[in-house]
Amino acid sequence: MITLSQFTTKWKDNDRDTIVVIYDGQIVGTVLVDYGGKEKREALLWNLQVSEKHRHQGIGKSLFNAAVNNARARRCFEITLEWSAYDTDGWTLDWYKRKGFNVSGGYREATVKLTKRLNAKGGWND
Repeated sequence: MITLSQFTTKWKDNDRDTIVVIYDGQIVGTVLVDYGGKEKREALLWNLQVSEKHRHQGIGKSLFNAAVNNARARRCFEITLEWSAYDTDGWTLDWYKRKGFNVSGGYREATVKLTKRLNAKGGWND
């Protein structure tokens, strides 16, 4: 049985959601989302990972959707992440782009910032 569990903690001055997928008693996927900035309406996605054995089963998509839904529930206007060619296979950059992320800047060699707006106007619409 696959279970998606989540909890919120404090990390430094930010709130952090930790979302995990458990299959047969083992954690097979995780994602962290930090909320910072003014009124904690900036979401930063960290470490979306699925074990190799459990990939291509929709677990990454479920983790991603849970992270975005949590950010929307907190009324965040966008969610960002950093992608590094040194730490990650190249296909993941394309995966994030298919999920609506756009390259919004570069930092260091082979590292880019990706941003996904959570609504069309960049603010929150009820």
